[in-house]
Amino acid sequence: MPFYLYTAIIFVGVLAALLVYLIPSFVAVHREHENKTGVLLVNFLAGWTIIGWIWCLIWSLRD
Repeated sequence: MPFYLYTAIIFVGVLAALLVYLIPSFVAVHREHENKTGVLLVNFLAGWTIIGWIWCLIWSLRD
């Protein structure tokens, strides 16, 4: 398999992981959440933990 194919696969995987990581922030912005900046910051700082990511997702879905 050529090197550029490995690079493309890694790039697509990292991009997919980043999109999944930022789902709570996307939801908060889309729903025009009153604390969307807070959701974004907590998602960025604590979203790498599963509990932090779930907390941000629940927070972004609440009114």
